[in-house]
Amino acid sequence: SAQLLESAQTCVTHLLGPCYNATMDDFVSHSVEPLEAELKQLIVPVTTLPIQQCDSYLSSVIVRVNGVIAKCCSKDALQDCWDRRVAAELSKNSMAFRLQRFPQYIKALKEALKSHAPCMSSGAEGLARLDVDRIFATHVEMKHNLSVRPATGTIVMNVGALISAILIRVAGLYGHYPDLAPVVHNVACRVFGEERQEQETSHETRIALHHRLHLFDGAIR
Repeated sequence: SAQLLESAQTCVTHLLGPCYNATMDDFVSHSVEPLEAELKQLIVPVTTLPIQQCDSYLSSVIVRVNGVIAKCCSKDALQDCWDRRVAAELSKNSMAFRLQRFPQYIKALKEALKSHAPCMSSGAEGLARLDVDRIFATHVEMKHNLSVRPATGTIVMNVGALISAILIRVAGLYGHYPDLAPVVHNVACRVFGEERQEQETSHETRIALHHRLHLFDGAIR
C-alpha cells in the first residue's frame, strides 16, 4: 500500500540520517587516526647518514609514506567501514515501523547502498594528487658535513608539520554521496510497490493462527 511504502522510506531515511552525517567522523576514526599513528612511527625527526645515502633514504621514506596512505585510505577500507555503519543502523528496530519485519527490504538496501560508499576523490588519482614529494620538500631540511670522512648528510624532518600537511590533504580528498533519499525511494518502490510486495516475517505465522482460529470457531459451532 501507499502508506506502507511511505512508512518504509521514512523509517530508513530516519535511520540513515546519522549514518550519512557520521561518515567524516568514521573516516577520521578508522582511517585518519591509524594513518597518523603509522606516520609517527615511520617519520624520524633527524637522521645522519653517509652523504651518498641521503637521497635514497629520503626517497624510500616517501615511498613508504605513500604506501601507508594508500593502505589506510584504500577503497576496501572505506567500503568496509561504510558497510558496517549501514548494517548497524539498519539493525535498529525501535521505530513504530519495526524494520526487522522486512529482511528482504534490509538486504536490498544494503546492496543498493554499497555503491554509494564514501571514497577518495578521483580514486587512485585522488591520492596521487596529495603530492607527498612536495610536502616533504617543504618540511624537510638537509645539511651536509664535508669536514669528516666519510662525509655525511643530515636529514631533519619537521614531523608535526609533515603529518599535519598529509592528514589535511587526505581529509580534503575524502568525499561521500550527497543524498541517499533517492536510493531509499527506489529500493522501497521496488520492494513494496510491485505487484508481489514483501510480506513481513510474521505474515505466515499470522495466517496460520487465523486458520487455526477459524477451525476452532467452526468446531465450537
